[in-house]
Amino acid sequence: MVGNWRSNIVNDTNVQNNQSSDVFNAAIEMIRPDGTARHTHTIIDFVISSVSHPDNKSTLYNGTSTVSLQAGPATDIPTSIQKSNDSVITINIDPESVDNHFGKLPIYGNRADPQFMHNSSLSKIVQVN
Repeated sequence: MVGNWRSNIVNDTNVQNNQSSDVFNAAIEMIRPDGTARHTHTIIDFVISSVSHPDNKSTLYNGTSTVSLQAGPATDIPTSIQKSNDSVITINIDPESVDNHFGKLPIYGNRADPQFMHNSSLSKIVQVN
């Protein structure tokens, strides 16, 4: 799965009040390993119910979200989002609440690094092709 995620999960003091509408939104594209059945899901309206720190470099946000499915939006879906080392994002969507559509494993992503696209080695590769 790949996708674009937008997150404003930055300051724990701002997200501990069971608030959110714009805290975390995602568009995730799914495709089968054989290249078929490409489709997109959105995760919106993430409402945080608790925040914890499993270790000193991770923050775990638990709450509910609205997940788009083929049959229509599924609301109040238990969702957890973990930030690790300010680099990796892990999304867990309760499998039973979405008829195991995403499987039982988490969805992983990484924080985009603007410097990556400005890397001189990458620029040389792009210019050659």
